[in-house]
Amino acid sequence: MKRFWMHTMGVVMSICGTAVLAPACAHDDSSFFLDAVLAPPQGATTGCVFTSDPTQPSFSFGVLDVAAEAVFANAYYAEFLAGNQLIPQANQELVMTETSRIIIQGAVVTITQADGTAIPGSESPYTAPGAGEVDPSNGGNPGYGPVEFEIVDASTITALSKQLALFERETILTYTKAFGTTLGGDHVESNTFEFPILVCNGCLIEFDTDTTREPQPNCFGPLPTTSGGQAPCYFGQDVSFDCHACNATSSVCECGQTTPCTLVAPDAGK
Repeated sequence: MKRFWMHTMGVVMSICGTAVLAPACAHDDSSFFLDAVLAPPQGATTGCVFTSDPTQPSFSFGVLDVAAEAVFANAYYAEFLAGNQLIPQANQELVMTETSRIIIQGAVVTITQADGTAIPGSESPYTAPGAGEVDPSNGGNPGYGPVEFEIVDASTITALSKQLALFERETILTYTKAFGTTLGGDHVESNTFEFPILVCNGCLIEFDTDTTREPQPNCFGPLPTTSGGQAPCYFGQDVSFDCHACNATSSVCECGQTTPCTLVAPDAGK
């Protein structure tokens, strides 16, 4: 899938490079742009629903727990707020339909270490499929719409997992350039959005503690009856979560270690 998308993008970009004067290939950061990475809704009753509201909270950086992601999605997903400043073309009197709406098709993602060098074992760059649409501007105000892309893939998470010991962390940089077409058939590309991510090994997993001895990570106890708040939209990224969410499949989630826990009896209420 990644090779197919990269091949497709290569063909499109080569066509655009040779047809400099053709309006069907537009790379204009001010017309189509990625504005922000949206923060998950807090306390929402409708679940993890992102909107086109440009005033909703956003992240300046992300947090990725490779130990948790190995149990869950094994990827980092970012919900971007995309903007469209193309001028509307619809005109009922002239029987003209709207052609400036942008249909987002995907994004090219590049991942590096904090110093800009490649991450050994990562398959970056790659093309991440995506789907969304952004209305044209209205009275000088851009149109906005949310779109989700996988900006850290499984190969990168596996590579980082091999580098980080338990509770170690490092920063990586992600670069995302979205692409799509207008309803008029023009190919459009966004700006390249840089988004730093703090990568850690086990830092987002919340544990109980064994108070009968020296405090130790413990997830053998029963699931707490009191609610700990809304569940994360994406387990293993940005928001901490209760270790009970994965204690049946991961020794890391059970004990905070990479080996089975020996300090707490397995039958202690599990």
